[in-house]
Amino acid sequence: MNTLVNDRTNEKTFQRCAVLKIDLAGRIVNVDSRTEQLLGLPGEVLFGRDISEFLDKESYEAITQVINRRNRYESFYETTELSFKDAQNNYNSYTSIISLNFIGGNPANYQLIINPYNNRIPVYTEPDKSEQISAQIYNYLAALKGNIDWEELLHVFLKSDRIIQAAVYYAGDKMLDLIAEVTQTDDTNLEPELYTSAPYHLEVVTIQKPLLNIIPDNSAETLNMDIPDLKESCFPLINCSKCWGILRFLHTGDINQIDIDINNLSGFLGNALYSFVITDIKKI
Repeated sequence: MNTLVNDRTNEKTFQRCAVLKIDLAGRIVNVDSRTEQLLGLPGEVLFGRDISEFLDKESYEAITQVINRRNRYESFYETTELSFKDAQNNYNSYTSIISLNFIGGNPANYQLIINPYNNRIPVYTEPDKSEQISAQIYNYLAALKGNIDWEELLHVFLKSDRIIQAAVYYAGDKMLDLIAEVTQTDDTNLEPELYTSAPYHLEVVTIQKPLLNIIPDNSAETLNMDIPDLKESCFPLINCSKCWGILRFLHTGDINQIDIDINNLSGFLGNALYSFVITDIKKI
């Protein structure tokens, strides 16, 4: 009996669904590679076109009904079968989930999660982790009323299992001042001190471009970290064309394979956090 259960468990595999986003007017604003394959068209051709061009009449009406009967102030997840038209004008039906995404507490776009592998409707679909992390950061900043908890903000990044440590720095006069740092583990032997900075960190400030997948050296801050495939990446924080600080991460594996679009988030945070860092500096 146990052998049968184990065999069935081993047979389970996970496959990524296709993701398509439309703005509040129904225009396509984002597609992933699987959606491009499903529709047989590249993203640059799809961008800006009305979703009605790629659905049969019944499917488009179904999406319209969901959008019209839902208000734009609460999250929702509804599932149905939609028929999509590809580049050869063939219609294919897929189980799909539609939800509403928020940025800064405001409705931003609708997301369609399309399952091209079978027609079974799952009992529960885990929302995309990158969307959850981004939304939590946007919502946290939107709710602030003059004060910021830097550690609380950085802890949101740790929701990605592959980010071991996160830190934010202010770029002073030819040096970096640590504002805050957080770590995944409670083991102090696996907790490097991020107070020091190397010349390449200052280079991120100077060239205003990310520095990705650096292998940490054997300095005191990483000497005790016995974590395989440990890497470091840094992102500039820019406001009005001036780099005022950096985000720094220790992570496992390639930063580009982590489930957060940190590059886009750092661009947003450079503007959103600037007033808070200036206020905190004036208090010192």
